[in-house]
Amino acid sequence: TPPEQITERATPPSLYGARSFLSRSPSILLSASTTPSATDKIISEKEVFISSLDRSNAFNQPTKVRTQYLNSMIPSNPTPKPGSVSSFQSIAPGKWQIVYAPHISTLSGLVGGKFDPVTYDLKENGVIISHAKYSFPVIGEGYLSVSGTYGSVDDNIRCVVDFDRAWIVIGDDYVSDKPIDSFDDVPDTWYKGIINSIGRTFFIKDFAQFPVSYLDDDTIVFDFELSGTKICARKI
Repeated sequence: TPPEQITERATPPSLYGARSFLSRSPSILLSASTTPSATDKIISEKEVFISSLDRSNAFNQPTKVRTQYLNSMIPSNPTPKPGSVSSFQSIAPGKWQIVYAPHISTLSGLVGGKFDPVTYDLKENGVIISHAKYSFPVIGEGYLSVSGTYGSVDDNIRCVVDFDRAWIVIGDDYVSDKPIDSFDDVPDTWYKGIINSIGRTFFIKDFAQFPVSYLDDDTIVFDFELSGTKICARKI
């Protein structure tokens, strides 16, 4: 079934971010004319959601409208069995970055902090490395990182990650504004082993299965069932 589409008269891209645009349903005609002309532009539900974001390469604040647009995008998923290895093995390898995750934005904001950016580096051999830059009062800034493997649970829609290494970079101990790529490269600080042990202890495999509801060459949407929210990441 082709993606649900809407018609829009060709106008500067800035229209996409206008408040008047965000307040409307993605299923209506944005053009004043009811008959498409040669200058009309067909845009997909995915484009509607992406154009509603303030930033395409970083976390965006959750809103009801953005969540509505994200949900409207799901039926247009072009990839059969998006959580199966056969479907994602040619798409997954590369670096991905979260652009929308309501539960992360909300929880971190409650204590005046944030995680941004959060990235996933997926390798062709099934290895995954994730880095989350954190900034919180008192704690300061740094990077929280994990690594492990990724795959499929049911060869259908449910993917799974299995993290077995965790490390942290504290801003005062590491001057670079980049994460450390692997656990083996982390300096032998007094807390290196402690962080790894804590990470492995608190990693719960039952919560590491994620139904994939949308997947194409540069965008993925998967469910975080523990909070009942969807997460959107884009390839960078």
